[in-house]
Amino acid sequence: MKKRTNRSVGRIILFSLLLLVILTTTACSNKEIVARVNDQVITKEELYQLLVDQYGSQVLDSLIADKIMDMEIQKQNIAVNEGDIENEINKIIAEYGGEEEFNQVMEMYGYSLTDVKKNIEMNLKVKKLLEQEVSITEEEMQSYFEENKEMFTEEENEEASYEENKDKVRDILVEQKLPAAYETWLQAKYNEYKIENMIE
Repeated sequence: MKKRTNRSVGRIILFSLLLLVILTTTACSNKEIVARVNDQVITKEELYQLLVDQYGSQVLDSLIADKIMDMEIQKQNIAVNEGDIENEINKIIAEYGGEEEFNQVMEMYGYSLTDVKKNIEMNLKVKKLLEQEVSITEEEMQSYFEENKEMFTEEENEEASYEENKDKVRDILVEQKLPAAYETWLQAKYNEYKIENMIE
């Protein structure tokens, strides 16, 4: 879980940095020098072009997907409250082993608590948006619980109860199925929306 969170944070930072450089470059003179090697210079135009060539398609696809999600979230009036966001932050802090460790990771990535909250808010909205696309049967839930019963046992020598952990099991299965549901949903939306990619 920790690794997945790290990758998620890293991906967001990568895209943010790339977009920052691209936007900064387009706002300045393309001939502005960003580096010098002896008497040879590297301009912002060269830097911009390299970023677009190497990462432009990937970043643009992510932006298009984000824009589609934003529009669908607004269309369906999906919202989350501050309590839900705080609960998710507390879960992440626990995964890292405490608030101090969590803050160290945020500092290492140059990420602020405000950034984390915005990311969590969007993730929760996307989850609400896509949950209706995920089907979980009672049989699946019972099977998962029986195969992973030790995950739900809090006290040694005490057997976990399915009924008491039913909501937790469903949440886990929904999380597992969301990526596939997202890909299917997004593909359908790509066909529904008019999208023009100008850099392909």
